Amino acid sequence: KETDMAISQTIFITNSVGAGGANLGPDVKAVQKQLNDQMPPSRTKLAVDGRCGPLTIGCIKVFQKEVLGKQLPDGRV
Repeated sequence: KETDMAISQTIFITNSVGAGGANLGPDVKAVQKQLNDQMPPSRTKLAVDGRCGPLTIGCIKVFQKEVLGKQLPDGRV
């Protein structure tokens, strides 16, 4: 089904990314790329630009809810 996403690899970041995070450019890019790799083809891909805006935070929340099963996703990695 469209919401099926799997974790395919490990990434390493130095600080938090997302809502209220440190959001350092290289860390944000790593998370954006990984989220794009995990999303079903029908979903819009994030721009891998190192900027943590509402689309990146929203995508983190979707991943947390649908893959990790969080009832209240916080939008932060």
